[in-house]
Amino acid sequence: MICGKHYGSPWFRKHAQLGSKLVNLFIIVTQFGFCCAYFVFIGANIYEVMVEYLDDDSTLHKMLIQDPHNSQRVIMSILVIPFCALSSIRNLDHLAPFSAVANLATGISVAFIFSYLIPHSQDTSEFPKVQSFKNFALFFGAACFSFEGISVVLPLENNIDKPEDFPFVLNIGMFFVTVLYVTMGVLGMLVLL
Repeated sequence: MICGKHYGSPWFRKHAQLGSKLVNLFIIVTQFGFCCAYFVFIGANIYEVMVEYLDDDSTLHKMLIQDPHNSQRVIMSILVIPFCALSSIRNLDHLAPFSAVANLATGISVAFIFSYLIPHSQDTSEFPKVQSFKNFALFFGAACFSFEGISVVLPLENNIDKPEDFPFVLNIGMFFVTVLYVTMGVLGMLVLL
């Protein structure tokens, strides 16, 4: 809102409050979309793990195989309860233990993924020089999805002891995230060749 009051056309300055509400609306829509994608992703992965590791003769395994789409919907419906409970925690200090466990699980999973990707990488001579526009759109969506946490990260600036250090911390964090995504993407493409 402050930016709208000081920059732009006179009409824009006069309606700065509308701009602020519009930005908040877009953040809500974006976060809702990402949360829906997370639910689908988590439900599909839990389904795959259950199908893989449950005994083939068990009743639950037969139900999962019989109707995979509804099985994933049931899994997602069950996940709504703990996710809503976690989402209702407003104090970031109370979320720190959950974040630590999630970061540990992410680190372990990335180590497992790299331990598979590195030995299975292939020669890059067969890699196409230019991809189709369809693949670029897929890349753009994945990149936006990967860096969508900015609306969650920015409120942290208000909660840290030295807000003037926040740009440095954010840049370092984004650098490591970018290196991790690029490395995993390149190794993943080398395995798929």
